[in-house]
Amino acid sequence: MIAQRIGRYSKASELLGVHSGSLANYFGHVFSRAVESGFPANTTASNSVQLLGRHYPRDDYTNVKDTILSKVEKNLHNQKYHPLWLIKERIKDHFYKQYVRCSRTPLFSVYDNLCPVVTTQQNFDRLLIPVDHPSRKKGDNYYLNQTHMLRAHTSAHQWDLIHSGLDAFLAVGDVYRRDNIDSSHYFVFHQMEGVRLFSVHELFGDAQIEENYQLFEQSHRTAHKQESHTMEAVKLVEFNLKQTLTKLISHLFGERVKIRWVDCYFPFTHPSFEMEIKFQEEWMEVLGCGVMEQQLVNSASQNVCIGSGSSTIARFTAGPTNGSGTSPRTLQITLPAGAHDKIGWAFGLGLERLAMILYEIPDIRLFWSEDERFLKQFYVTHIDQPVKFQNKEDQPLLSNYIPTHGEDPHTGRRASPSSSHSEICSRRTRSGRQVLTRNELIYVFLESVLQQTKKKWEKREEGDYTSESS
Repeated sequence: MIAQRIGRYSKASELLGVHSGSLANYFGHVFSRAVESGFPANTTASNSVQLLGRHYPRDDYTNVKDTILSKVEKNLHNQKYHPLWLIKERIKDHFYKQYVRCSRTPLFSVYDNLCPVVTTQQNFDRLLIPVDHPSRKKGDNYYLNQTHMLRAHTSAHQWDLIHSGLDAFLAVGDVYRRDNIDSSHYFVFHQMEGVRLFSVHELFGDAQIEENYQLFEQSHRTAHKQESHTMEAVKLVEFNLKQTLTKLISHLFGERVKIRWVDCYFPFTHPSFEMEIKFQEEWMEVLGCGVMEQQLVNSASQNVCIGSGSSTIARFTAGPTNGSGTSPRTLQITLPAGAHDKIGWAFGLGLERLAMILYEIPDIRLFWSEDERFLKQFYVTHIDQPVKFQNKEDQPLLSNYIPTHGEDPHTGRRASPSSSHSEICSRRTRSGRQVLTRNELIYVFLESVLQQTKKKWEKREEGDYTSESS
């Protein structure tokens, strides 16, 4: 993981008299799936939530159920031949091949085993999400307690990864949001976050010297740029972002795919955009992106000081330590971290959304199926091998229980199925479970997605640009 990029700290290792592996162990610990809860490890199970070897004391914010916690270590995106693994590998392979350094090594590093338990500071505060933003609501998230939660987006790792010294990376993981369950919504899904930062030379090249182009200025925020960015820098970053994502989607869906960009709002990017592709004659949103808020980049660019606070890697002392009356001196060395004087972009996409379109998987719940009739269809010899999900209509693979009243057993929310469900799902088995054919499932999925897009456009027309994370 981070150890792959640890070579840049070798000089610090020499000064400290330790091997670079010690630093690698530290950074590997920071981003492993184990996370420090900040609470005593001996907290009893009766008044705490136990997860990934840690106990999190319950409080008024705790709202996770065992059904939710049971999904945490499934890691579908890392299960070989699973459709989510397949599309993750295709995207990763594309970035590895398309973007390389002068040394012919990949420009982007990939992190797909980051701990899903994050602090509210990581999930909200560091991303500049306002205290009163609707995405913080207890009813929309899964809180272990007031300070810890299951991440609601992979953006929760942006700050830490930039702070570690990375300037181009992809972060992949399971994310959790409270929602009504239907063919296109589930309380856990998977996201991929992408970030790239540019120095003035990386962005402008030789033109920076000839034309004296700059990344920053002190001006006013407009609809097209932040107050600290020059227009030239923003336009180049925006162009690179859209070009990067257009290449990715064209790689996945073919060169003839139709794409359009829609202006939108996210708290941690400005300007912000959503990409929509034309699928079965309808426009469908597939990802959100934008120019990173410079305040976020700058805050993550602060130096890491060895031997101080929570950033301590090790303590090195000089002088007596056996009570001789002289206090030992602590050696403190500042390592360069983050993105000094850089500007960047970020994007977030849902793996399920892309996989459902690409592989014609009609229901998001199918990704959690352990039925071999589903899984074996994705056993491919090469990740780019074309795959289309097939479901025999005389042997329906998915028996969908779509609640018509009462609480959803997974989320605790009251069920509110659309009219199309009741119209289409008229056939029932003896157990009362609704059985849908493949074509019917595709219809339900498309209708649900189109309804979401329609609602977004209605909100824009009404002047409501408030959005949750990408």
